[in-house]
Amino acid sequence: MYDPCIGDTDNVHQEIPAYASIERNKDLWGLNDTFLAQLEETNRECGYKDYIDKYLQFPPVGNQPTIPPFNDDECDVFGQALNAVYDINPCFNM
Repeated sequence: MYDPCIGDTDNVHQEIPAYASIERNKDLWGLNDTFLAQLEETNRECGYKDYIDKYLQFPPVGNQPTIPPFNDDECDVFGQALNAVYDINPCFNM
């Protein structure tokens, strides 16, 4: 079995790309536009969009730096979305 997640898996491989994935699959998540706009703002304010634009491109500009741990309440885009979708649909299964 091969696991491609290397490095800072909590932030770089889960938290940073969370909004892009949620937005791309918004019909599956069922979140309203107001909440998605809040997630987008959090994504931008926490620097995730800039990180993607700079480091998650091909060809890479170099090694992906780690980012400081995020504040769970303010920058946890993935957790916020997951909590919101469970409020809508307690049977939601990623």
